[in-house]
Amino acid sequence: MSTGRRDRSLPDPIQEPTISVVRAGRILGMSKNAAYAAARDGRFPTVWISPHRRVVPTAVFLERYRLRRG
Repeated sequence: MSTGRRDRSLPDPIQEPTISVVRAGRILGMSKNAAYAAARDGRFPTVWISPHRRVVPTAVFLERYRLRRG
């Protein structure tokens, strides 16, 4: 798993059950602001883990956007 700033590799849902909103956006080539907008308006499936932080369930994200790991 690489966590570099420009990393667009697909996560493994077993090893990473959730990913950050920013990483989900990065995978799709979106800016940070666009990724947060997608989370706000429901384009990204999200789960709140605290009052100020939400994450994207990896398996649902990959399925919604029909992304497959190599």
